[in-house]
Amino acid sequence: MATKKSIANAFESQLAIALKSASITAAAIVVKSNPDITLEDFYTLVKPQGFPENITLGELVQALSGDSVRLSIIHPGVSTQQAPAKTKKKSAAVVAKGKPRKPSKLPEVSCMTKAGQEAYHRSILEYLTAVDDWVRSPDIMEHCGGDSSQIGTAMRKHLIPTGMVKSKGKTYGLHFAITSKGRRKAVSGSAVTASRPAPVKSGASKKRADAVDIGDDSRTQAARDAYRAVVLKFLRGNKWRSGPEISAACGGNAARRKRVLRNLIEAGVVEHNGKMTGGARWRLARKKS
Repeated sequence: MATKKSIANAFESQLAIALKSASITAAAIVVKSNPDITLEDFYTLVKPQGFPENITLGELVQALSGDSVRLSIIHPGVSTQQAPAKTKKKSAAVVAKGKPRKPSKLPEVSCMTKAGQEAYHRSILEYLTAVDDWVRSPDIMEHCGGDSSQIGTAMRKHLIPTGMVKSKGKTYGLHFAITSKGRRKAVSGSAVTASRPAPVKSGASKKRADAVDIGDDSRTQAARDAYRAVVLKFLRGNKWRSGPEISAACGGNAARRKRVLRNLIEAGVVEHNGKMTGGARWRLARKKS
């Protein structure tokens, strides 16, 4: 005879299946009705509505093609008591792999001094070395402290340009991981924060170095002209560039970037693709035939 607990577990499983199936169907309708929507805008739209984060792209593609969706959660007939045990075992394996435990009290972070920057950057490298995997900014802040501005500055101006941390994705999908150089720095105990970027010869690294040299000082005309030149140099070619890509390569905060792009558009040097928010892109203006 079934117990109350097994009945409750079965009901919970059936409810999860129904909610996930309805969410996939609704998501497919949204994508079909708006074929130009980006993944960033789609996630921004559905996240506040409680969209399940365990939905896979494969399930969404199946719904878009009209095929029956095979849900990747517990199905009827599968023991509802086996799945939690399996998940628990997996979590224990992840912890045993070396993922650091969240500290009971976050350290105070002050990047106003050189010593404070050194301590914060070292804690980030030590955490990424211990994890040895891709992580997001909130995960780093949970263990190393600091806010989004401090960790953004640390990554954009120090750890990534010097080759100690690598990144992938953008906006909500932005992740960071330690490099072999960063791992050596974390283990050796040598200085982390360089006073100026290492010399580079060409390519994207050169653009990042230019961005760090310019910094965020826009109080003088010379600084504004220098920042404008770096942005124009980065926009060379036919490729459309997003705002975060421009900031990552050229430096400057969002307000400064938007201001210089607006001035360049008014001067007819740069053109905008006319899209809003996550779909906005810029490039050098094409000559009209």
